[in-house]
Amino acid sequence: GGTGFIDGTTGFLRADYHYAKTRMRIFWNRSRPVLREFAVAQDPFIHTDQWDALAEHGFSLGSQWDLVSGGNFRRIRLRSNTYDTQRIVHDQGALFLEAAWRASDVWTLIGSGRLDWFDQSGLVGSPRGSLVFSPSPAHVFRFSVGRAFRDPTLTERHLRFTPQFNTPLNI
Repeated sequence: GGTGFIDGTTGFLRADYHYAKTRMRIFWNRSRPVLREFAVAQDPFIHTDQWDALAEHGFSLGSQWDLVSGGNFRRIRLRSNTYDTQRIVHDQGALFLEAAWRASDVWTLIGSGRLDWFDQSGLVGSPRGSLVFSPSPAHVFRFSVGRAFRDPTLTERHLRFTPQFNTPLNI
């Protein structure tokens, strides 16, 4: 694309609340970069706004059990002359639950699950389990198994490459 430079502004606002075993966080990220003197397109830009809200609460169920539950919601709004000329809005959310059982001073069993919702891929469940061995405060061994979900990136969702000419193998 040639030599160019990025111009523009970015910023954010964030508020956190924490009381006992309850935690809440909201934030807004704003980005307005513009690529100046870029050889491929006339000043390409990608303007984004992202809002996120998270809430979680922990419970102690006796001396051996801890439980954490919560959820979050995120909205991403994008406008660009590179990806798509229309304003793009994506919503995503998640619910999560984690339970920890302290079998002894050195053994802890943790089970958790997360249910993600993304407006383009629907619902996806992600279970996880861990066995934690702590023979001393300075040594911790964790054995985990699980499945994770990753939201598609902006490029995976919207960038479309159109060939400018046909090649012999149609690549």
